[in-house]
Order: sequence, then C-alpha cells, then structure tokens
Amino acid sequence: MIFTTRSATHLTRTRAPVDIHSLADGELYLRLLRMPRQQATVIASFPPPAENLVESILLLDALKQAGAKPQLVIPYFGYARQDRVCLPGEPVSARAIAEILTRYTNDITIIDCHSRLMKDYLRFRNVIPVRELAVGARKPDIIIGPDLGATEHARLYGRYFGVPSFVLRKERPRQNTARVIGGVPEVSGKNVLIVDDIIDTAGTVIAAAKALDEKGADRVDVLATHGLFSSDALDRIDASPIQRVVVSNTVQPKIRHRMVRRMDISPSLTVPQQTPLPLPILLRRHKEIRR
Repeated sequence: MIFTTRSATHLTRTRAPVDIHSLADGELYLRLLRMPRQQATVIASFPPPAENLVESILLLDALKQAGAKPQLVIPYFGYARQDRVCLPGEPVSARAIAEILTRYTNDITIIDCHSRLMKDYLRFRNVIPVRELAVGARKPDIIIGPDLGATEHARLYGRYFGVPSFVLRKERPRQNTARVIGGVPEVSGKNVLIVDDIIDTAGTVIAAAKALDEKGADRVDVLATHGLFSSDALDRIDASPIQRVVVSNTVQPKIRHRMVRRMDISPSLTVPQQTPLPLPILLRRHKEIRR
C-alpha cells in the first residue's frame, strides 16, 4: 500500500486515501482512511521542505500507530545541501532531519541525494535514475560534469551512452555565481550533454555551457535529476547556449517551459506489496550507504 505527502501525489496513481488538512490555528491534521498492511511505502517529497517534512513525520507516525512497517521513498531530499556548518551558529540541518526520520524507519531510499556527507548521518539507498532520464536526451558525442560533484553522474551517463566523459573545474567567486576555471576538453563540432543532480539557480550549468560554447561545441544540452529552477533560472537558461534541458518529475513543476522536458519516473516508484524493499528500480544504481 502506497501513501504520499500532498507534494508527491503526482508520483503514483495508486496511493491510499489520507485526510490531510490544516486546522484553524495552522496545525496539520492527518488521518489514514485505509488501514495499511504489514508493510507500507511512503513517498514523501520535501519541496517546500518545512511543511512537507511535518506532513511526512505525521504520516510515518500514523503508519506505525497502525502497526505497519513503513518504507520511506524521498524523491527529493530538500535539506541535503545543508550538510555541514559553514558559519558559526548554524545547525547541520541534514543530520537533524535524518535523525528524526530514523525514529520511524530505517528503510529509506533517496532519489539522487546531493550530499556526500549524508552517509555519515543516515543509512539509505541512493538511486540515480539514469535510464529514465537518458531516454529524454539527444544522443551526445561527449558527456560533461560541470564540477567535481558531478563526477559520478558523468561516469554513469558516459557508460550508458558509450561516449567519453569529462569533469570541469569550477569556482564560486560569490554565492550563486559559478565560473569554469579548467578541464574543458576538445568539443569543437560536437553534441555535448552536461549532467548533474540538481538545477536550482542554473548558475553552474550555464557557466559550463558558456565555456563549452566558446570552445566550439555544436550543441549543448543539460540533463539533471531534480529541476528546481529557482528565481529567474529559466530566463537565464533562455539567454544561454543551452538548447534543451531534461529533468525528472521528482519535484512538481510550478511552471512549464518550451526548453524543459520532464521525464516521468513514477512507474518506477510503484512496487508489489510483497517486495521487502521499495525500489528494485531505475537503472540500476542501488547504492547502500551505511553509517
């Protein structure tokens, strides 16, 4: 039986009914309208993170109260980038959220978790939906990771398409600003695909696209698992050399755009009830991370 937060209802057609509404004082009220079997899968997406985190906790608690063993699938883990203290007085938000979730379940799958440090805070399976996203992209001549954080993505997509992969060197002179400082291979006349996990403000992929365009790339497309498109990201992509953007539907689209192609990964999130783990899915990046 599958239950979802309201932000993840687009990811399955077979969800169990749940009454979720706000009370007069702003508190959330939640009640299961169908009792679960022994196992239940919760698909909980966190954008916007604060409200949906509370909803996820209430849903997990209701399932435990009903005697179920909840399995948690997080299409987009919204706090993964707050995984360390950068300035005095900051919390480690990713760790704090992880500790709350593990009170309710140790069976957790995250779709393409951004943070490398999450392995220190949480035991989970990290799944990168390579096949589901790759079918939405044009066949590239070369794969580019826009920074060192995309090294694994570049390797996986390079292997999938059977083409060379490279990783650029990037620096951030200031917040939300990216600049390529090296690592650009020979791309003259080639179709290039930039791959990453998240497009937020799009600064990283735009900087990479400009560097590749200056080197004579014939076409530059971008593929990323999570398409957030914060602020004026789509306008900036419009004004860049990027010709197509492929993302999944882990995050509900607020707006649609002619350049953005969203690939539906929801069939991969639907599993038989007898399956002990929620996701023998996606290509096939099952990576169990232990504390």
